[in-house]
Amino acid sequence: MPGPVVTIPPFGVSDSFNQRVIAVITPNTRVSGAKGMMGTARDQLLFGGAPSVYGIWTVPNTRVSIGGVPTVGRSSQGLALMPTMTGPVVTGPLLVSQGDRKIHNT
Repeated sequence: MPGPVVTIPPFGVSDSFNQRVIAVITPNTRVSGAKGMMGTARDQLLFGGAPSVYGIWTVPNTRVSIGGVPTVGRSSQGLALMPTMTGPVVTGPLLVSQGDRKIHNT
């Protein structure tokens, strides 16, 4: 179902432990909404530390893209991760609790 898009700053994205994203590394430098730059599937979400350190989007929106990169919204899915010596460990899903209500995509 279509939903509001994720915009940066990413105050509406958290992990399953309700830890908010504190920063985003994004390739999008041109397209913005009322609340900030629109989120894309290539965004790297950074958390403040344990239990999650970073997050990646695994299921973005399918019809709307920015420069060929799919956008992310309330219906998108992602993983919060913690790096370890043996490789990244999934700490839970990414949760989109608040998006830009003026921009909807599918």
